[in-house]
Amino acid sequence: MPAIPDQWSEQAIRALGSFTTLQTAARIFGISKATAYRLATTGEFPVPVIKVGTGWRVPVTGILAAAGVNATASGLDQSRESSADQHPAWATNPQPTHDRKRLGA
Repeated sequence: MPAIPDQWSEQAIRALGSFTTLQTAARIFGISKATAYRLATTGEFPVPVIKVGTGWRVPVTGILAAAGVNATASGLDQSRESSADQHPAWATNPQPTHDRKRLGA
């Protein structure tokens, strides 16, 4: 795991990529892990969060916006083609790889 800086610069936040963990976002905002999870669960986290399975992901563009930084100027524009349907493996094999009958479908 990369070291987490004590002071977050715009460059350090951008280096996180498109999404970061709730814990990292909490460190950026200076709130505890427990408070971050409570705020995420109640919909009160300082920026939008996304529930993924049992975890949370935070779009870096939201963090940058909260800091008053233009996220699109950095190349973090979320309109970039990064979804699963743009993945090379999906393009060559668009059918699900699971057995629908076995899954009860």
